[in-house]
This record gives sequence, structure tokens and C-alpha cells, in this order.
Amino acid sequence: MVSQLVNLELLTCSFNKLRSLDISKNDKMLLLSCRDNELNVLNLANGINVEMEAIEAINNPDLQCIQVDNTTHSITNWKQGNFLFDAHHFFSEKCAPCTDPSILFISNFLVSGTACTEDSIRLIEYGFFQDSIQDIEFLWDFGNNRSSNERDPIIIYTQPGKYAIVLKLKSSICEATINKQIEILNCAVLDGSKERYSSVFPNPSFGPVQWNINLPFESNLSFKLLDLNGKVLFTNFYPKIKLVADEIPQLKTGIYIVELIYHGGTERHKIIIY
Repeated sequence: MVSQLVNLELLTCSFNKLRSLDISKNDKMLLLSCRDNELNVLNLANGINVEMEAIEAINNPDLQCIQVDNTTHSITNWKQGNFLFDAHHFFSEKCAPCTDPSILFISNFLVSGTACTEDSIRLIEYGFFQDSIQDIEFLWDFGNNRSSNERDPIIIYTQPGKYAIVLKLKSSICEATINKQIEILNCAVLDGSKERYSSVFPNPSFGPVQWNINLPFESNLSFKLLDLNGKVLFTNFYPKIKLVADEIPQLKTGIYIVELIYHGGTERHKIIIY
């Protein structure tokens, strides 16, 4: 165990499947790399946080609360340079008791990174809880003045934008908070007009998808294909056109967003591939 190596000054344990790491007994450790693991518990409160020179903890998607010596010091000094953390990580001087190895209270939830207005979005909480913990409350804040206490709620956003989704879990012995962000796209014209000049078909589809646009004026046109995490998969540019008909490259099963930007407007379509 790491805690038994009291003279350890450097630890590299990246690219493993570690779920818990506690260096609170390692009061000589100055350098730590624990990136690309499956951590949900990370205790860095080893008494010498002010002396630590570098920490890499990125790409631990299930990790939320990181226990440290001093929250203010970590927020001020560990957000740049040789200190790398994921955006959803936060520092606390007391993540326990939910990080207590003797208590099984691990939570997270699934949500797509991107969706469209008026979509019915189901949030899936997938926690692992000790059998003796029977009084868990699920308190959701969707960032749009809406909330829920269901474990797996459905939410509909009516306005585009970026929203912070917060899940707070409470029981008689534990509490936990998970934060994630979703971007809601207006899958329609964004210039205030109700007129749509483009279409995609067939949709849903088992194979290739066609798209076309017939503008009432000549314009440069930008085409983008994105996945639900907002990652751009394909782009194309059409200079000074009015009419375009083209085929979207063959796609794997999933949901995608087509974005067409022209002078004075943007149109988006959600496409489903079986």
C-alpha cells in the first residue's frame, strides 16, 4: 500500500484502473501522476500541500471531491502550471465520510454533452451504495429553475444555452455532490425567422443520409457534422451558393447534429442513425 511507503517522494500510477488513492500518510511526496484512471476517491491531504511541485489527475471522470490540506490554497495554486485536474473536480478539506473506504457511497450520472431544445433528456444516476444505506435522497438542479427528487428524471430545456446540472445526494451518514454541464442547441433557424431552407432525409436512417439547402439568396455556406458531445466529425465549405444537395458520410449507429451556417442564419438538424 502507498501509505506504508512513508519516504516516497514521487508516485506515478497513471493509465491503470485505480478507483481509490490516499496519500495522506505520505508526508514527503512532492510529485504525483494519477491521470487516466477510474478514481472516485482521491485524498491528497498529506500535510505538505504547500510544498508539492506537480500533480496530474486529469481523465478521472468519476472523481468529484478531492481532499486537500487547505481548500483556498488548492483553488489558488493548483489551477495552472504543473497541476492538472478535470473541470468537474473540486477541492475540499473534508470529502469524508463518503470517501471513507469502509462506507460504500459512490455516485455518478449519465447525460449527453449536447442535446436540442424540446428534447426529452433522461438523466441516469448509476450509484453503488452500501446495503445498509436506505435513506438516500436525490436532489437535482437542472440550471433552468427546475428541480427534481427522482433518481432518473427526465428534463426538457426550452431555451438554448449551456446549463450546469447538479446532483446532490444525502443520507443519514453521507453526502455527495456531482456537477456536469450540458449544451442545448436550437435545432432550427437562429436568426429569429421561422423559415427553414434546409432538410435532411431519410431521418431516422439505416444508411446514408442526404441533405439539401435552397436559399433565397446567394451566400457562403458552412457545413458541420457533430456528435452529441459537440465534437466536430466532418466539415465542408461552399462559397457563394444558393442550392446545395449532398450526402453525409456513412455514420455509425447514434445521434448526430448537422449544422448549416449561412449569411444571416444557422439551421441545425438532429439525425438518428440505426
